[in-house]
Amino acid sequence: MRALGQDGVLTGLECIRMELGEPDESGRQRPVPIAGSEFTLECDTVLVAIGQTVDTPFEGLSLARRGTYVADPVTLQTNVPGVFAGGDAVSGPASVIEAIAAGQRAAESILRYLRGEDLEPGRTAEEPDLSAIEYYTPEQPVQRPRAQMPRLSLADRSGFAEVDLGFTQEQAVAEAERCLSCGVCSECLACASACQPGAIDHSAVEERLSLDIGAVIVADGSELLAGGVGLEEVYTVEAGDDLSGASSAAALAMADLASYRQRASLPVGVLSPTAVPRLGVFVCRCGDKIGGVVDVDALLDSAKELSGVVYACDLSFACQQEGAALIRQAVTEHRLNRVVLAACSCCSLDQVCYSCTTQRIRCKTNLGVLAADSARLRETYADMSPQFEFVNIREHCAWLHSDDPAVATAEARRLVAAAVAKANLLPPVARPVIQMDSRVLVAGNGAAAGVCADALVAQGFAVTRSGEVPSTVVGSPGRFTVTWGGNGSRRQVEADAVVLAPSEVGQLSGLRDAVGIAESATALMAKLAGVFVCPPGGPAEVMGAAVAARVAALLGRGLMVAEGNVARVDPRRCRACGTCVSICQFHAPRLVADNSEARRSETFAQREERLVSRIDPALCRGCGTCAAHCPSSAITAGYSTDEQIEAMLAALLT
Repeated sequence: MRALGQDGVLTGLECIRMELGEPDESGRQRPVPIAGSEFTLECDTVLVAIGQTVDTPFEGLSLARRGTYVADPVTLQTNVPGVFAGGDAVSGPASVIEAIAAGQRAAESILRYLRGEDLEPGRTAEEPDLSAIEYYTPEQPVQRPRAQMPRLSLADRSGFAEVDLGFTQEQAVAEAERCLSCGVCSECLACASACQPGAIDHSAVEERLSLDIGAVIVADGSELLAGGVGLEEVYTVEAGDDLSGASSAAALAMADLASYRQRASLPVGVLSPTAVPRLGVFVCRCGDKIGGVVDVDALLDSAKELSGVVYACDLSFACQQEGAALIRQAVTEHRLNRVVLAACSCCSLDQVCYSCTTQRIRCKTNLGVLAADSARLRETYADMSPQFEFVNIREHCAWLHSDDPAVATAEARRLVAAAVAKANLLPPVARPVIQMDSRVLVAGNGAAAGVCADALVAQGFAVTRSGEVPSTVVGSPGRFTVTWGGNGSRRQVEADAVVLAPSEVGQLSGLRDAVGIAESATALMAKLAGVFVCPPGGPAEVMGAAVAARVAALLGRGLMVAEGNVARVDPRRCRACGTCVSICQFHAPRLVADNSEARRSETFAQREERLVSRIDPALCRGCGTCAAHCPSSAITAGYSTDEQIEAMLAALLT
């Protein structure tokens, strides 16, 4: 055995394996080293506890014939008052539990000695009768499988209903009672060594942070208020079944902080480049979840040979900020305008579906794919605005073929090749930026109308009031045209957002289908983006303020970036049948005059006679429903064109 170190610090022990040799003169086999069997144990602390001899540097202490200290068996005090001894130093080689018991006995004696008490009363050196001790045997955990989430049947998945239905009370309780047998942390640090992302830090200490904030909104303020925060500084939210109370509290806070609102500047990089495709392929190892099965190096070598690929590298974890930073750096250095990421994310859509994991959402967020972070993060790409394609090689390759790495790697190669083929054909995608002012129309004579208008005025919005519910509302956020009456007494108002606050539900009947108002009239937002409803019958103070908060959230930034994957219409194929208009729940398509480039030579009257469908990018959610129902295949859903699908199939089958 040999101690290893670096710069005066112990780093490990070099050991050698032993085997029993020939018997010696006493007839016992002695251990002898095995040549070439040296190995190293990593460690930073070594405790020598081989129990061979006792260190006796202290003078005046009585020693037994075998060289151990003599101590009272009850108190462990030696012949020198105030000096105690125990463990191997008294008994000779023994077990660790006996040493622990001696330490506890000595601690009691030292405590009594320091207090000036008698060391012996109530104590004995006799071993207890173990048969008389009642031991507690904990109930052994029963293996129970994880509760299965109830899900909506395939036959009922025809709309936007939630697929995961949630646990029943009995299922939730049973799941919570499942024992994890985790035990108590012994600070062995094995978890820190096993965690490849390095997310565990045992050296972390409690931190107290001071945040410079202007308002506090709490759902249950009892604990906070007990700590000395005054009611005038806190907006409390009453518990309820909906979020109206939370939105109304937000409106109060937003009114107090209106002077601090910052209107967003136009985001850079919302137009994808039209230059020759320069692709970067990035493969996530996901620790060993992917890299332990898929041959990542071979996958990168094959990716470098694909058309349009100018750069390829691997990432330890694509969902970490460090991984996103490496991608952004490569985009800038290699002038990449398209990025293929082979990891665990499935698509580049700005959406979160029921199969999205925390890692997938975090990966998209860090890369600026999700609209909420797009304007902020895409500025880091300088003047480049890459389009992203994602390939899920974790579930589809590494996990599916975990027992056959060769098949997993071959499958990953085909999926990456298909993604590259599609990325080479990605059309330039303009993400329109809709600039919005602060014009809000509050229409209706409901009790919540005045509350909503006052809350918006307090936040600095230009509010127009009308006591009548309009007959038509046409447009999209930032460009609504609202009309009252017919041809005889027609009146119009332009607005960036519209609030409908009727005194009776029946007053909304004329607009229900046009803007998508729920039958129950309890929803605060219509399906037509930018139109809000103060439903009658509810608490006016809550409903009015809640709607005001949601209007402010829409208009407060001053602009809105449209979806990147909105549906598009080919006017050469469109026959103005109106199917898309009737099928869209978000009222994005409209039939308008054909002003396409191919018809510019015609007169205005001729173009007026030729109608085509136009999809408003501010309203489209990119769901693809219109593309699926279009009888002439004139609509592209915004995610994959027919040409891209053919190229992907060719790459998969090659």
